[in-house]
Amino acid sequence: MKDKILEMVKQSAAREKPYGWLNYQPINLPGYEDTLPLRGRDCFDRSNAIFPHLRKVLGEGQLSVADWGCNIGFFVFEAAKLGMVAAGYDADHRLIDACQHLAASNEFRFRPSFRVRKMSVETVQESPRTDVFFCFSVLHHMKEPERMKIIESISNHSTAAYMELDGPNYGRNALEIFFAKVEEVAETNDRYGSSTRKRKTWYCTNRVGAKTWKNLKERDFVHDRALFLVTPDTGPKTVVKRERIGDAELHTWLKTGLAHERKMYEEHPSPLFPKLISAGEEGDHRFIELEFVDKRGATPPEAVDELYDFLEKEKLFVVDFRVDSFIPDNGRLRMCDLEAVFPLEGTTQETIARHLKNDWRPKHLDSYDDFKKQRQALKKALCR
Repeated sequence: MKDKILEMVKQSAAREKPYGWLNYQPINLPGYEDTLPLRGRDCFDRSNAIFPHLRKVLGEGQLSVADWGCNIGFFVFEAAKLGMVAAGYDADHRLIDACQHLAASNEFRFRPSFRVRKMSVETVQESPRTDVFFCFSVLHHMKEPERMKIIESISNHSTAAYMELDGPNYGRNALEIFFAKVEEVAETNDRYGSSTRKRKTWYCTNRVGAKTWKNLKERDFVHDRALFLVTPDTGPKTVVKRERIGDAELHTWLKTGLAHERKMYEEHPSPLFPKLISAGEEGDHRFIELEFVDKRGATPPEAVDELYDFLEKEKLFVVDFRVDSFIPDNGRLRMCDLEAVFPLEGTTQETIARHLKNDWRPKHLDSYDDFKKQRQALKKALCR
């Protein structure tokens, strides 16, 4: 089997330029030294950065690691050499067959395991939860929205992840939708055609200090904008909304953002809105932190009228009306998304037009372009 594996790597290196799947990684194990100069990617540039960082942030205890798109197992074997419980998944049975032989024919404290698996939301969710998740240059081969749902599954299925993918800001913008903390661990070059392509490896986690963060978005996965439920080890839950500073297109058709939403909370405090706990800027991001409002009880028609009586009295109009922006709370109706609320200036139609980007008006606005229509829509959706 050893000769077969070596021949597989050598043939791939000779046949496919600049490299193919079968010589993408080296085999850094005794007897396979010939594969080191044939590797398509360095791999050591990332492993030399990742594993010291991993130990620094997660400690020296026994850790479980899963590598999705493991190829011929380089990162799995490097983890196993360090005494970690490591598993690899790949859709190519030729690679997994080779990995299983390499695992069985070498000495490890915990023998790594390998399985043929095509990456999907379902396969990630069905796999054992791990301390550390590796996923390098796999997700950019997948289409939206599956790619974003897989990243979300990873964020819920591991304590920390090391990720490499294409996209805005080398994939960081997509990762920040689902992870509270995303920091660069390594910058590398991938041989690509006749040149190289720069890539970055990101450390991602939702465990920050004594708090656990969790993405709350179920749709509208807009890069540069995130919504998290924050659960501390002690104390009440909160909600954090976050956006990248300086990005002009934070909303697809509406001129708004967290600076506007913060202003609405500060200028119109009401028990019908969540309480603004904190707001500011941190690194590349602007954020607001709000009281968490859980859905409790039914919504009587009087609750809709109470909220809309207040909005009309305060001369506030909801330009982007969505039913899921309203939360039943023990007989009251509370509004949790003030980013779409604007002071009424002139008629509701004039107010809408004033805040549109490029004068483009979504068709759904026609159904909710005045106070009466919005009241009726809420009662129909919530008061049953």
